[in-house]
Amino acid sequence: MDARHTGYNSQNGNEKLKVDESQQSFVSANGDSLAQAYVYSETAFPFAVYEDSTIVGFIMMGYYEAKAYYTLWKFMIDSRYQNKGYGRQALEFRGER
Repeated sequence: MDARHTGYNSQNGNEKLKVDESQQSFVSANGDSLAQAYVYSETAFPFAVYEDSTIVGFIMMGYYEAKAYYTLWKFMIDSRYQNKGYGRQALEFRGER
């Protein structure tokens, strides 16, 4: 298994990512997250999570300059790829841009 992280944008498949209906109240729509990343472009860093060339998830980090640390703002793994270890790998991501 090889999950890798790359810049996330509206051209690389965000509309294909879906969670189970029972999880929808826990995650933002990906379009909303990308809009938030645009508005907060100095501090919001969205990434797609890939397995080979297939997008399997989304993660967005936020940077708080005053405290000099990153936090996890958004996180989701598509329902088709859950329970396969991608979430764990994505959470090990260090936030390199």
